[in-house]
Amino acid sequence: MATTERENSSPKDTKGEDEVQIVLKDWQLSREARVYMNCLFHRKMRVQFGQLEHPGNSSSLIKKAPVYICKLLLYGKAGVGKTSTVLKLAGRAVPALHQETMGIQTTTLYWPAKLAETEGVVLLHLELWDTGEKSLRKYDHILPSMLSATNGIAFCFSYTDRNSWNELPSIITQATS
Repeated sequence: MATTERENSSPKDTKGEDEVQIVLKDWQLSREARVYMNCLFHRKMRVQFGQLEHPGNSSSLIKKAPVYICKLLLYGKAGVGKTSTVLKLAGRAVPALHQETMGIQTTTLYWPAKLAETEGVVLLHLELWDTGEKSLRKYDHILPSMLSATNGIAFCFSYTDRNSWNELPSIITQATS
């Protein structure tokens, strides 16, 4: 998986030049990664960190890892599972009934990764941004604010909703224009 880094997502100790880093695939399944993951999980549940908290407060190993801030926007038709995906990644329970997201919902989580080039471990500070389709239609200022300083967009669709796949080209055009 390749990620492009921007000024706001560079490690805290660099000056923010644009660079491409290759993340080692399946590293999180290794024995080395387990040490880092144990700092982020407690009793098989992801530890929730507040805005002012950091996993480095609980582990000197993670404290040494450079932090990359990465803002990701989840974008797609209503009901395709954007919020459920965020909840699963954050280790929270997914509700049984669908309820559309009102306004903008942001979720912060940390994920360790190993870079192929330097063999160094970094900590990804992921800011996941999610919004409901009705909010985007009703308030046209939401999409530009979500897209500002975004490092990536995950265009979401559902295997069970053919229209969500068919609408992807127009959603991509809307987000990139």
